[in-house]
Amino acid sequence: MKRVAIAGLMVAAGLVSSSSPATADAGGPKYGCAVGDICFYEDSGLTKKISTGQTGNWSGSGTYSATRAVFNNGTMGGFDHVNLTIRYTWENQVMEDTICVHVAEPRKAWLGIARFDFPLDPIRVQWVPADTVGCDV
Repeated sequence: MKRVAIAGLMVAAGLVSSSSPATADAGGPKYGCAVGDICFYEDSGLTKKISTGQTGNWSGSGTYSATRAVFNNGTMGGFDHVNLTIRYTWENQVMEDTICVHVAEPRKAWLGIARFDFPLDPIRVQWVPADTVGCDV
């Protein structure tokens, strides 16, 4: 697992596969997250889901506040990576950053996991191709 620094926030994100864009894990749901969904959890162990999953692009605030982990188990419109915009408080300032969450692959579900050191509020999901800047690492 790789650690990515974002404005002083340390985010644990899955490593990037060098293979071509993958489909969702053929084994079915993982961590209670249906194939095709991106799911949000209040713990970094992905056991306490705070959403029923999301398909498609969306934006909003407060829906998934206190998120400690995200799992991408899907694709949408041929895209399999997610640009996730997050909001959090750091040193008494409200910050926003965007990270890429890769898709889980067959027998490599960990590729689709992003864990956070403290609770944050995902405010936007945008499905993107794997070669999008920030996702092509």
